Amino acid sequence: MATTTKRRGPRMSAADRRESILAAATRVFSRGSYSAATTASIAKEAGITEPVLYHHFKGKAALYGACLVEAWVSLKARWEAVLEGEPDARLWLPKIAEVGFAALEDENDAARLWLYALTDLAEDPKARPHVIAFTQDVHGYIASMLERAQKAGGIAQDLDPRAEAWIFLSIGIIRSMSRRLDGIVDADFPAILAARQAWYARG
Repeated sequence: MATTTKRRGPRMSAADRRESILAAATRVFSRGSYSAATTASIAKEAGITEPVLYHHFKGKAALYGACLVEAWVSLKARWEAVLEGEPDARLWLPKIAEVGFAALEDENDAARLWLYALTDLAEDPKARPHVIAFTQDVHGYIASMLERAQKAGGIAQDLDPRAEAWIFLSIGIIRSMSRRLDGIVDADFPAILAARQAWYARG
């Protein structure tokens, strides 16, 4: 009796497998929280076994950190595109805020983690350095952008870019908090943004 051999599809490369795991992990982390996510649930989402996951990442904290890096690379690219396409420095901050908030609304967007990292600071001490590094990267970018806007005459000259960058992040935290508390801040959020924009542009 002749035997048949079952054909398998092309084997996924290590780089593609890593990207697949990151995408699955981002979905799992975004649906709940760092503490609630498990490597088992992430492996299941990715369609692999836990040993395969651990072959690519040392553990949940390392995987979370890699997801944050991917989220930051993605969001930064979109912000850079906005700044390159907008000559009016007065509009830089509101436009990158719009992009950031839109990312938060998309459940499949890796950038969704950019605020979850701040509001879901993991109890796992191994994850903390990843969250700190991510926060510093985002803050540094915003501060640098505000310095450029200031030099271009887009915002008030007496503003402290580093302080304003922290305020920008705190508004993001408020937005994230509202989404988790049945929209408690949603009605007031347009007024919050308008008040901050007026502050940036005064004088």
